[in-house]
Amino acid sequence: MRLTAAMILLLLTSVGAYAEELRIVLWNAQEMFGPDAVADREDDLDDFAAEFGNADILILDEITSLATVDAIRDAMNLETSHTHTACSDFSQDDDNEHSSLEVGLISRFPLSNVIEYDPSPDNTNQPGEPTERQLHRVGTIGGTNTAARGFLTARIAEHGLTILATHLKSSRSSGDDENARKREFVAAAMARFVATTKRDHPNETVLVAGDMNVGERDLSKIGYHLAEDNETPADGNDGYDDTHAIFSHGRVDNLHMVSLTKGIIGETYDSTRFAGSGPIDCMYVVGRQCGGFTLASKSDETFGSDHFAVWCRFFPDPDIDTSMDDDGGTLPMETPDVKIVSCLPNPSGPDPGNERVTIRNDSDESVRITGWTIKDEASNSITLTGELAAGQELNITIPEGDLPLNNGGDELVLINSSGTIVDTASYTSGQAGPGQTVTFD
Repeated sequence: MRLTAAMILLLLTSVGAYAEELRIVLWNAQEMFGPDAVADREDDLDDFAAEFGNADILILDEITSLATVDAIRDAMNLETSHTHTACSDFSQDDDNEHSSLEVGLISRFPLSNVIEYDPSPDNTNQPGEPTERQLHRVGTIGGTNTAARGFLTARIAEHGLTILATHLKSSRSSGDDENARKREFVAAAMARFVATTKRDHPNETVLVAGDMNVGERDLSKIGYHLAEDNETPADGNDGYDDTHAIFSHGRVDNLHMVSLTKGIIGETYDSTRFAGSGPIDCMYVVGRQCGGFTLASKSDETFGSDHFAVWCRFFPDPDIDTSMDDDGGTLPMETPDVKIVSCLPNPSGPDPGNERVTIRNDSDESVRITGWTIKDEASNSITLTGELAAGQELNITIPEGDLPLNNGGDELVLINSSGTIVDTASYTSGQAGPGQTVTFD
């Protein structure tokens, strides 16, 4: 059964049947460049503790190290109750630069499966650092861009809750369409992680939280179709930033998460610069206990930051089986690295029976593709068989009537036998000249 918006709202506002209540807070603390910066803001943190010291889980943006996270916890006098902390280490450089900023967690509950998905892992695994894994691009989402930061995951095993914390690329600099592609790059990887967790562990609940750097109601930017990016959506076109659609509108692996923050009045960034854009500090949830979350609120004060804190309540269901092997062995499977690398939509001469799609296995192991499909935007499809060796390319000549490639532009989707989207690729009419092979990055 697909939940309607009204049903979801009812679930989200009718919680409280269970005795235990958890308070979860997300806060971009602004440029906490080390323990010294924490000490300089002692009064701010005293005020923050007065408001949120009873929170069970704190998700922090704009800190630089685990030592900074611990210093924030101690400054709030939480060192005896919140003994579990974690911090990403996307950048080995912890200098006072925005490129050094990390995401962190302070928790009253033990943290397991703490893993950092990093575009450029160093894999040094120093004491206090999480396990690192490569953040892979999902299909063609994000263009050829990568991002400086990825995301941090941690599990609250006691309550069957997995948290993904992130801080996406800022939209302050010029060329925000390129910044949007960097945001989408990480958002799509997070969505794949969430969708795979949801599939493999149906009792698990997943919360995505962080500074998304694009407002949930920013009509000057947000879009819903990955293949269409326009810098002037006010003209009736789709916007150029699909970050929120990736989480909420099924753009990756048919994932539909519920936003806890979209209804927040005003902005969570304390500036008139993006007035009317809605919250950029956002929370999304999906999974078995989705109905145990309340809609989020924002704080009245910024506590010395340029962001308001965002918080929600979670009423966990004590009867749900939350068991999972927490040694890392049951983390979501990595999707095989098979890509659509080219297509020939408009061959010289007749199209039927002469169009072609080429895929390549970029992983280190052989991949069985029997039962995989390639679909187009109109849901025409072709089913694949066989096996691709590591590094092997396969040229697929499309039988007449199976997958007619549109000379006016089309989107191709590669789907594995379990229904997971492995890759997407799109082209325009300008790329589909007679006899012209379209290549994808």
